[in-house]
Amino acid sequence: MSSDFPNFLRTADTLCGQVLNPESTRVLFHHLPKTAGSTFRAILDGLFNSNEICPAETHWELQKSIQDNPNLYRLFAGHFTYDVIDKNLKGDIWLTFLRSPVERVVSQYHNHLHEARQPKSWIDRVQNTKTEDIPISDEWREYHKLMKDYTLIDWVTSENRHANATACNLQTQSFINRYQTDETGCRIDKRDWSIYDEDLVNEAKRNLANNFQFIGLQEYFDLSLDIFSMTFGRYPFSDSSAFTTNLNIDKTLGSKYDLAFETRSLIEKRNSMDMELYQFAKELFFNRLRTLNKYYIDNDRLNRIASLNKSRTCSSNKVLNTNKIISIECVDYVQGFYSLERSGDKHFRWSGNESLCILELNECLKASTEYKVKVHAIAVLNEAVLESISVNVNGEVVSDFKVKKCLTGGYDVIFKVSGDAGSSVLSVQKIGIMSATEKEPTEQAGARQLGLAISSISIS
Repeated sequence: MSSDFPNFLRTADTLCGQVLNPESTRVLFHHLPKTAGSTFRAILDGLFNSNEICPAETHWELQKSIQDNPNLYRLFAGHFTYDVIDKNLKGDIWLTFLRSPVERVVSQYHNHLHEARQPKSWIDRVQNTKTEDIPISDEWREYHKLMKDYTLIDWVTSENRHANATACNLQTQSFINRYQTDETGCRIDKRDWSIYDEDLVNEAKRNLANNFQFIGLQEYFDLSLDIFSMTFGRYPFSDSSAFTTNLNIDKTLGSKYDLAFETRSLIEKRNSMDMELYQFAKELFFNRLRTLNKYYIDNDRLNRIASLNKSRTCSSNKVLNTNKIISIECVDYVQGFYSLERSGDKHFRWSGNESLCILELNECLKASTEYKVKVHAIAVLNEAVLESISVNVNGEVVSDFKVKKCLTGGYDVIFKVSGDAGSSVLSVQKIGIMSATEKEPTEQAGARQLGLAISSISIS
């Protein structure tokens, strides 16, 4: 019997989410060394049955495992190369964590310097002489001998190919295809990884943004778990401290992260691609968090109002059967507009104070009945604004709408909404209007960005 993870996936493109079949869904955790991966891996292991977890920890083990048993496992987690996961697990759900480059490098150095910090399985890999089973080069063994006498500066500036590939821009390497590699997966067509390469870092950015459904950051581990829960429709973790013991920097390394300015600058310089990639990942992380938060806040209001309305069933004489026109000053809730203004006997509000303008209505709509809605603008800043209008209702994009010029002046934005299925109840309709804006023609300071001058909304 399969575990029930993941049975749901929410992305920035599909905020409502999609239901998944866990039995046919595979998950990859692309574990970058010293990025909270072991901690996160422990969480993932708890979501799967033990027989669903692939034992492969390296790219060559992964390659062999999938070749031998392509449909046996559902969770793959380890230190893999990007080309191997791209070849074998493309289209599956991908997860990863990144870390501030300087701290990652320092942590990696101390991990390699002190064997006690290294899992026995990894020591065995280095010492294993059966190269047909575990490909370890002489240069790799030499590297581990040299590590015992390396200072941090020695390590970061070492000409040893494996030291260089581990100490310089390792996170960028983890998100690009390695076209020419030796038997250990170390790329041989780029000898010095400390040299900045714009094409490589841009490739890493694209792959990170386009192919990973979840990206966590060690520095924001608790927030990362929140994003993980929102992404996969799970309850929040009630006690993240149970997972974060290994993230206590003071406990494990003490003052080792308090680097001299020259040392920190050197590490940053030799990890310039990782510095850029991490900043990109950080922006991506917080953009995703903000998108998810807006979705949850949005739905919280809709659900609260809908819940209140369920107890207020409409009597038959209150169900909307005829055309109803609501002036903008009487709309239940508005957001994103400028202050109420008046022209003659008509009130109106200019859109443009926020990119999305919201009109919220609470009306008794007949069950399963379609209604026509007209949002009336008495003016637009210029007619080009009309071509940029978009509409959504309760968060769902309305593609079938039209803009019509009125004989009495102004324009109507026309679309349809439906009453809820079942009994007729007060129905909340959150109508979102977006359009281009332009600066208002005024010589005064603080000119506003304006779009549509909305005066009323009608429903029939």
